Amino acid sequence: MKRYVAIIQIRDGDYEYYSTSQHQIDEEEMNNSEDWELYALKDILGHDLTSADWGSWYESEMDYRMYCIYSLKEIAEPEHAELLRSYGIY
Repeated sequence: MKRYVAIIQIRDGDYEYYSTSQHQIDEEEMNNSEDWELYALKDILGHDLTSADWGSWYESEMDYRMYCIYSLKEIAEPEHAELLRSYGIY
């Protein structure tokens, strides 16, 4: 399991915004899945998503929002995770 900084782009009707968080993802499972973006989004958000017809966007089965991974970067050093927490990125 590796820790990542995930920036998720969210479309909510006429509005678009971003959510930034740290998340621990099993890299091996993510790389072995058919759609790594869908796997990562399901793991981060904690609910099922379905593929949309608009590129790498996914529709939530829980609400009407659409989600996309804007950025997913590995946190290489444990002290970097602590530094991000000090800036409010959990």
